[in-house]
Formats: sequence, C-alpha cells, structure tokens
Amino acid sequence: MTDFDHSFLRLDRLRVMARGKPVYDQEFHAGVNIIRGENSVGKSTIADFIFFILGGEFKEWKPATARVEEVQAQISTPRGKLSLRREKVEGRPPVWVYFGDIEAGGEHGIEGWEKYPIYRGQSNLSFTEVLFRSMLLPEAQSDGASNITSHQLMRLLYSDQRTPAPRLFRFESFDKATIRTAVGDLICGIRGFGLFEVELSIRELESKFAAVDSKWSALLNSFPDQIGVTVSAIESEIDGLENKKRKLTAEIEGVDDAVSSDQNASFFKDRKQAIAKLQALRQSLATTSRKVESSKLEQMELKRFIDHLTQSLLILESAERTAQVLGSIEFSHCPSCLQTLSSKVDDDTCHLCGQEIDQEVSASRYNYIRVDIELQIKESRQLLAQELQGFSDAKRHYGKLQGNYEQLTAEFALKFEMSNSPREAFLAERYSAIGRIDKELEQLRRSIQRATELDELSAEKERLNADLTRAKDQRTALQKAATRRRSSALRLVSSKAAAILRMDDSGAQEEFKVADHVDLSFEDDAILLDGLANFSESSNVFLKNAAILGLHLAACADKDFFHPRFALFDNIEDKGMTPSRSHRFQELIVKLTTETPLPNQVIFTTSMMNPELELDDYVIGPHYTEDNKTLDFG
Repeated sequence: MTDFDHSFLRLDRLRVMARGKPVYDQEFHAGVNIIRGENSVGKSTIADFIFFILGGEFKEWKPATARVEEVQAQISTPRGKLSLRREKVEGRPPVWVYFGDIEAGGEHGIEGWEKYPIYRGQSNLSFTEVLFRSMLLPEAQSDGASNITSHQLMRLLYSDQRTPAPRLFRFESFDKATIRTAVGDLICGIRGFGLFEVELSIRELESKFAAVDSKWSALLNSFPDQIGVTVSAIESEIDGLENKKRKLTAEIEGVDDAVSSDQNASFFKDRKQAIAKLQALRQSLATTSRKVESSKLEQMELKRFIDHLTQSLLILESAERTAQVLGSIEFSHCPSCLQTLSSKVDDDTCHLCGQEIDQEVSASRYNYIRVDIELQIKESRQLLAQELQGFSDAKRHYGKLQGNYEQLTAEFALKFEMSNSPREAFLAERYSAIGRIDKELEQLRRSIQRATELDELSAEKERLNADLTRAKDQRTALQKAATRRRSSALRLVSSKAAAILRMDDSGAQEEFKVADHVDLSFEDDAILLDGLANFSESSNVFLKNAAILGLHLAACADKDFFHPRFALFDNIEDKGMTPSRSHRFQELIVKLTTETPLPNQVIFTTSMMNPELELDDYVIGPHYTEDNKTLDFG
C-alpha cells in the first residue's frame, strides 16, 4: 500500500453494533461490491452507515436503526489500514481511530484508539485531517475560509435516494456554493490551499499597507511643515507650553500667598501615601520581571522541543523508506554462519528468520507515529505563539510600570525628600513641571527627526506595494493554472460520462444515444447533457449516476485527480427504473471499473440484481429478504 502515488480509499469491513454485539458484519473487497435484496430490507441503511463512518453527517436515521449504538469499519489507504468507531448519537459525534486492522484494535480495547472530532480545532487534529493525510489528499479551503471536511467530500461520492436526481451533491438544507466549488476543484486535482494561502497573503499585505498608510498620513498631518506647508500646528503647541511655563513662573513668585500653615498636616499624609504607592510599584516590577525571565526560558524550551519533533519527523520518514528498501534485499547466505539459505517462500516472509511480515501493519504504525508527531508540533507551535504573546504583553507592562515608578520616584524626591515643608514642596512641584515643559519644547524644536520617520514609512509603503503586486501576479498565475487543470479534468469526466450514456441501450431517452458533452457544475449543483436538463425521472437518475461514475472513472485514468477512487450508489433503480435498464447500468459499472488502470472500489445496492453478476467476486452478504434483513438483532 505504501507504493501508491495517488489518492485511494477502500472499505475492507463494516460492522454495526447493538448492545455490544454485531448485527451486521461483512467484509468488502477492491472493485465492485453489490449489496442486493428485496425492497425495505435495509440496503439503504447499510449505505447510510458507510457514509456515516467515513465522516458523513447524518440525521435522518430510519426507525430500524433505533437500537444501533455504534458503527465500526476497517479501511485501507496509501498509508496503511485504519480502523474506525463512531457512536450513533445526536449531533456530530467524533470518530475513534486505531492505526491498524480492526481485529488488532479490538484486542487493545480502548488503549491505542485515538479520538478525533469531525471539525478542526485549535489544539488537536480532526478526523478529516487524519483521513485526508492517510488518503494522500491535500487539505483545502473554500473562498469563505471554510475547511473542506470528509462530510463534504462524501456528499459527492455518495449517490443516495433522498437527493433529487438533477442534483450532483447529496442534498442538505444549509448548502454553500463556495463549499461545493472547493470540493469539485479538489476532486479535479486543484490544490486550492495554495491559492487560498496567496489570498491570505494578499489580505495581510493589504492590511499592513493600510496600517502604514494610515500612520504615514497621521504623521504627515501632524507635521505638515516638513513637506513645505505650514508650521502653525507645531508653533501652536509651543505657544501653549510657553503659556503654561509663564503661569507656573507666576505661581512661584506668589508662593507666599498660595501656601498656608494649614497645609502641614496634609503634607505628611500625602508623603505616607506616596511611600505606599512606591512600594506597591516596586513589588509589581519585581513580579513582572520574574514573569519576563520565566517566559524567555519557556520559549527556549519550546523551540528546542519543536526542533526535536521536526527532526524526529524527518527521521521517521527516512526510517520508513529505509525499511521499505531493506525489506526487498534478499540474502543468499546467512550473515552469521555463511551457510546457503533456502529460497524464500513468498514476498511476505523474512528471508532470514522465516517470520511472516505484514507490510500494512508496518505502514499503519508509521502513520500513527507520524500523526502523533504532527499533532505535538501543532500543539507546541500554538503554545509558543501564546508564550510569545504573553512575553510581549509582560514586557510592555514592565516598561509602563518602570516609567510610572521613575516618575513617581522623581516626584517623591522633589516633593518630600528635598522639601521640608509645604512651601518647599509647592516650589519643587512647579520647578519640576517647568523642567518637563523645557524638555517637551526641546523635542518639538527637533521635530525634524519625524521627517526621517516619514521617509521610512514612504519606503515601507513602496516595499509593501511591490510585494502586493507580486502576490496578485502569483494569484493570477495560480488561477490560470487552476482553470487549465479544471478544464482538462472536466473534459475527461465529460467524455467518460457521455460514453456511459451512449451505452444505455434501453432506448428510453433519445438524447442519450448521441450524448456528446456532460457538464458538471459544482457551483450550481447541476448536471447538463449537451446543454439540456430535466429528462424523464428514470433518465435523470441514469444521467446523475453516469456523471458520478464518469468522475470516478476519470480519476481512475488520471493520477492527478485528488479523488479517493471510491464511489457509493444507493439509487441505481430509483424513480421508476426498469429492471433491464438497471441491469445494463450494473453491467457498465463492472465492465468499466475493471478496465481502469488504477485500483478502485464501487459499492452499490440493488433490488433488481443482474443474474449474470450473481458471483462471489461481486456480491456482499446474502440476498436479503423480509425474513432475513441486513440488520440481524436476533
């Protein structure tokens, strides 16, 4: 399984549990899988359970499933086997995953199983991320920044009975065209996440440019004289400070009239309060300083741990490749005694010790370790970001405290340490205020320094504008590449689907005989044949299934599709389909999927079983009847 260079998913086993016991337990295989039986015996229910265990969101459970407690499955992916468990409860229950086959998972009990939510969170991986990475599907997002989930993907792979035939996706009430478009692009092989990252970069650059431009404009408006306009704003501020200085000087000259003997008592009270305030500030400074130093150490540890995890991930990939290479080396002589070794029995047996080797178990273990390391890296980076933010906040707070402490210390020294009476304190306060005003006046007169800042901001604006232009050019290039890939992929899908329609020999729809172009509109959730839609009910069903199967076959012919090569049909004889037409479509599924160069899996249900396909290579379980339904509650 590890040699796959394309996306792939296969259901190996499905088990439905009630009161701790299986009420349905069947193994599936690669290729075509047929669940057949009479009407109303639970075939659609099994299809719904498959949709559900693969991450689908499901609410419309049939009454027959009331006693079902849990759905279990074993699936195969390019990165090994995964075993899944999901409770049938209200809401969006998580999926429990065991990295290996379901029998081994059962032997481990709860240990070894990892719980993953359906949707992405801030601190942990989701089931979608685990499944997509195992299937070699890239993560993708829509234009609205909504992540594509396994549920959204399965909506395009599951053709069910509840959805109106003209619709391409499985129906749901709150549907978004942006999500459907993103799913369609992903399936067709467009790496939408790269385009999304460029869009994010553009938004970020535009935000930075706006912030710099705003700061530049504000600074320019504050100092208009630096571009040859007027200095009135600066002179006005200088005049205001000079007036304050003259007022303070007058108060100093009239000190004897301003200070009375009654102010002595309040002088010592104010001194005591000022001492208490200084002590509290010193304590806050010490506490904040310890927090800053502690944060520095924590950042160093987190960075070392992230580097260690990143290196471990590289070592893991190297180890997996090395194991694959060494596993293919065949020894002719024993490295210990040099005796000639007998030829190997088969590829799954060790050449030296004769022990059986399970490559899929090994791949599953590597996948489990890989997912675990990736989760730790994600969590550690989030912790480091939080630590950096806390460190920045603590430093700003420390600077503010330090400034307050220095100012209060200076005021205390002037008012209480250098003054022995309210009169001296009165004079010290005024002289101190005059000193501060003189400093402000000096800074204003050196306002030329601000012109330098204006020049720097102008250069930053030019740099950001150049980066923004490059990012927009990159977006245009990616959009053009996506358009080319989308056009190429949909042409292949169209040719496959049209060929299926032309092979419909029922004669029920004349347009199918000369079918030329099948247009799949993911955005509009619609299917058109040569520009036409809304044929007879049974023909609409045939057209939809031809489109879904055409998409599947195109992916099996072109490795560049990000399609799991998996399809689920529960409607091939819906809406008045005749037995002969249903039989023909069943024949086409078997014929066309077995001719594809890439391995794939198609599962479909039918109450009109084609007798020529009643073979062990295709059928799953018995022919279900009213007396022998799919769910056996005993």
